[in-house]
Amino acid sequence: MPATPGVEERFAIALDHARMVQQYEADPVGAAFEFRKHLGWYVKGLPHSADLRQRLHRVESFAEVEGIFGDYLRDRAAGRHGDAPDPADDGGVLPQGCGTDDISEVAGGIAA
Repeated sequence: MPATPGVEERFAIALDHARMVQQYEADPVGAAFEFRKHLGWYVKGLPHSADLRQRLHRVESFAEVEGIFGDYLRDRAAGRHGDAPDPADDGGVLPQGCGTDDISEVAGGIAA
């Protein structure tokens, strides 16, 4: 089994997938509603993932997803998230084949 991607790569993959959904769906709000049920897979096993999933499951736009990911990464960089997984989470791995070669997509934005 391949190694679990790091936080930045997971978020880049999620945003890349969100871009695809946004291009496919005519209604941006409906697209965000439809996609939010998948967002939990991208944060599974991360420190404080239970809270993160709760926030992500309430989004109404992809810009909110970007903001939540950005907040998490800033908090992580400031040391507010330890390296230990969330005890309320049972760990997890992204489905095989999910990946991106360009981690800078995290900062690239999808709401534009």
